[in-house]
Amino acid sequence: MESPGDRLRKARAAKFRSARAAALAHGWVVSTYTSHENGTRAFEVADAQKYARAFGVSAAYLLGLSEENIGPSTPVKGVPVRGESAVGVWREIGVDFMPQAAEKFVVMPLARDAEEGSRFAVRVGDASVSKVFAVGEYAICQRLTEPIAARDMATGDLFLVERTKRNLKELTIRRVFARDEDRVRLATWSADPKFKNMASYPPEANGERVRIIARVVGRYAEL
Repeated sequence: MESPGDRLRKARAAKFRSARAAALAHGWVVSTYTSHENGTRAFEVADAQKYARAFGVSAAYLLGLSEENIGPSTPVKGVPVRGESAVGVWREIGVDFMPQAAEKFVVMPLARDAEEGSRFAVRVGDASVSKVFAVGEYAICQRLTEPIAARDMATGDLFLVERTKRNLKELTIRRVFARDEDRVRLATWSADPKFKNMASYPPEANGERVRIIARVVGRYAEL
């Protein structure tokens, strides 16, 4: 699998002969950009957005959240917003995660291999995944048509997760933190220590139900 640095290098090579040339052309610190491209230093969401604008690709592609290099010439479609993710926010079953969410759409490129109606968005409502999403951005999700097995989930994958206790439910975005053949540990991904929160899939015997609703495949931020 390509690393973010590999993807950044590929995007840059389509526009500039060298990393130094790209950095100088855009006024970036050469050593910082070079370290992002060669993988010795990770880059954050804000950096990915900056590089995506410069090289005509998507930030989701550079961050490894999308397998397709979606550029500005890709046709766009409306993706419906189906809720809001937030750790520790429990709502009664049957109550929408976002009132009138189905009436809102985000307009973004849709991958050519995505089936009509298979993708939707959720608004990021807290800083529990701040290493990937800013509060108020949208996670683009690929709906799972059947339950996913632990063995088919790789460390680092992002999923939309529904936890249910009694008559309450919580909707969050989590990454696969650790896994074995039969179980995965799902964690938040935040720089804020108050969001250090884990869940098991399948759940342990604690009266909790954990359902993987969708795979997170991209991100969208309104201008």
